[in-house]
Amino acid sequence: MSIRQTRCGLIRGVPGRQPGVEIFKGIPFAQPPKGALRFCPPQPPKKWEGIYEADRYAPVAWQQFFDPDSFYGNEFYRDHDFVCDEDCLYLNVFTPEKMPETPLPVFVWIHGGAFMHGNSHEKEFDGEVFVQKGVVYVSIQYRTGALGFLTHPQLEAESEEGVSGNYGILDQIAALTWVRDNIASFGGDPKNVTVAGQSAGCMSVQCLLHSRKAQGLFHRAVLQSGYGLMAQNGRDYTREGGLWAAGQLMKKAGCTTIEELRAVEAGKLKDLWYEVNDEAGRMCWVPHVDGVVIEDSMLHPDIPPLTDVDILIGSTGDDIGCEDGHLLRQGAVLFAHNSLQNGRKPAYVYYFDRKLPGDTAGAFHTAEVWYEFGTLSRCWRPMTAWDYTLSDMMSSYFTNFVRTGNPNGEGLPHWPPYTKEEPAEMLLADTVEVITETA
Repeated sequence: MSIRQTRCGLIRGVPGRQPGVEIFKGIPFAQPPKGALRFCPPQPPKKWEGIYEADRYAPVAWQQFFDPDSFYGNEFYRDHDFVCDEDCLYLNVFTPEKMPETPLPVFVWIHGGAFMHGNSHEKEFDGEVFVQKGVVYVSIQYRTGALGFLTHPQLEAESEEGVSGNYGILDQIAALTWVRDNIASFGGDPKNVTVAGQSAGCMSVQCLLHSRKAQGLFHRAVLQSGYGLMAQNGRDYTREGGLWAAGQLMKKAGCTTIEELRAVEAGKLKDLWYEVNDEAGRMCWVPHVDGVVIEDSMLHPDIPPLTDVDILIGSTGDDIGCEDGHLLRQGAVLFAHNSLQNGRKPAYVYYFDRKLPGDTAGAFHTAEVWYEFGTLSRCWRPMTAWDYTLSDMMSSYFTNFVRTGNPNGEGLPHWPPYTKEEPAEMLLADTVEVITETA
């Protein structure tokens, strides 16, 4: 395997499953956020001596794992071997084994999981299909739960900028900074980076679009099943809600100071923040508009993202949000509509409504990632020839978008952008066709 040069030192990867693919697993993009660095912005990684063997995935952020007999446990997490650790700020790079003559576009994936769970290397995620279609793929991790999003006045007093929380978003910005500074050594083009995510990953991309700290670090964005979930009662998540959750956590932990909370064992702290979340009946550990990391409302129709980047956005037919699954579909269309109203580039909108075989769950929340990543063979479901055809078409649409900002390409049904004259969605289902009527 080849040895690449990063700003921290030399690194060696391992072969992928497919010929010509090399994977660099578990690359640190920040120092371990433990001890005094708990509840702090990520710090730059330290240099190492010799060759870093990037041959295994890193531990995942602290979280509770799904019961393997639950729906999502069975779908994505059965037989996992994940280990939790605060030392979780790592990323993975999938790249051609031979350096390309011309730098390749870069696809950076942010996992979902309600900002409470998930990781960079779940079995439905795999960068090899992207590499085979001419894209360098990067998957990243970030702090979840209270470790990633605790908001507290004592932390604000520690901060030079007077803010707290949003550490998980700052982790993502640190990972994108690593990509900018190092990805050329892996054959990637730091001037052609797409950031993408689904569910909480989509909400993260939404945050990055509204963060001046992230400006210039990416040039396109993919938002999957998440636009609109950033709202509670139609509003952005707020500092006040975060302060309430922090107060509940401090009480449960028997702590009065942040220093005391930093000393609580991470596994115990995790159990307590899940208790707070369960008792509240809502997402408590989330990003919020603080005026610094996230500058302004992410929901107001007259406040567009800071940067006018190419956008691909969509949802699934049986998504979360309301009984008929259309809340997120309407959110995606609203985003595209508001982009036009604010003079931004027209977005490409998809609607994934392939009812997956094997049960009656339909086109459930997260269903499209099996197809996007070309990992249908890892799924327990009795996939058909059409599922594999649809998967190949979807991965081609996505890689085309990553390459040029336009999903269209040879052999694919034409996908027009959403415009006032043609409010188009690309239906990805039992057929692939353009529709212009949103439910």
